[in-house]
Amino acid sequence: MLKKFFSVMILIAVIFFCGQNKTSAADYYVGNYDSGLRAYVMTETLHFYGNYRWYTVKVKATDGRQIVYVDYSFDGGAGRRETFKNSQGYSGVVESGTVEDNIYSYALKVWGDWVMGKGKSGATFD
Repeated sequence: MLKKFFSVMILIAVIFFCGQNKTSAADYYVGNYDSGLRAYVMTETLHFYGNYRWYTVKVKATDGRQIVYVDYSFDGGAGRRETFKNSQGYSGVVESGTVEDNIYSYALKVWGDWVMGKGKSGATFD
């Protein structure tokens, strides 16, 4: 009887502690593409290289039925505007009010939070 009790207690402890290690990724809405697909930054894929001026991120675009994943690379520098390239073949200067502009704003906020020691976004930094 005592052996069964301890076995059950160990099983409960294992389930409890294993369940504590699970993390979930979050998606952050950044607007709609011209196609009508809603775009979400997959926050755990945001990766900064060196400083906030060069970073990559994956966007999930969906209309509720289909999902398209778009990889982005952003680059900027002193005295010039932010530019982007994506896996769908689009590239250019980040224009105000676009999905790319909203991604840039989100990335800038994440970078600022990280610099201030408040960053818990799931982003990675080199």
